[in-house]
Amino acid sequence: MADRRQILIGAASVAAATTALGSRAFAAPAPTRPPAQNDIYDYIFADLVPGSTAPKAFIEGLNQTAAAVRAAGGEPLGYFTPLIGWTSQQLAVVLRWKGDGAGREQAVRAIEAHPAVARVERSKLTATTRPAPTDLPLTRGIYTHRWFDVRTADVPEFIDLSNRAWPAFEREFASRVFGLFRATQTADDAARGVTRMLLNTQYDSHAVWEASRRPSSEPADLFQRRGDLTLTTRVASIRFNPLG
Repeated sequence: MADRRQILIGAASVAAATTALGSRAFAAPAPTRPPAQNDIYDYIFADLVPGSTAPKAFIEGLNQTAAAVRAAGGEPLGYFTPLIGWTSQQLAVVLRWKGDGAGREQAVRAIEAHPAVARVERSKLTATTRPAPTDLPLTRGIYTHRWFDVRTADVPEFIDLSNRAWPAFEREFASRVFGLFRATQTADDAARGVTRMLLNTQYDSHAVWEASRRPSSEPADLFQRRGDLTLTTRVASIRFNPLG
């Protein structure tokens, strides 16, 4: 997982496919509203087969699968395509579920079984203080997906520091944190006492992202403490695309 989320340049073939899909704006999430207890997500990271046609074929399949996800009680939020940090043959699908419905596994398997998929990695996520149950990603600008490995005992403080830093951070920069998610532990993670966290943040541009690496002292102190709790971290910049 770590290698493919290092900073690499994504190819233009996927970008061209996604530009044609258009965009629509969604309301920004509330800063502190807690999520529902059963607010869970599937993050499906796909490595596609080589070739310029694979991303387009997989995206077409996603739009067809969206109806099955809804029928199973889920919400297909959309998918993320590479800018910096993933290869041209990688993308991620995000599904939201109101509880672990009976059709969830079948819907996920249908996505994973697409013939354009060479390999897939699924992370089961739980929302922390963001997103709230009705929040939707914005379609403008870029997103970053930053994964953190954190000692499980430090997760509550990690979440608290993040939540306290976001309001000042968002006032200072043209950005919006969509969500901070806690991944279900694998057996290896549990044995090591480690939890993976995914931070999903929208920025109006890469220039805003770069400027935000040097925030003012108010969020910077909180982020510094959060950094002290971080064992490893890796990030990619990507673009969000809603599903029809």
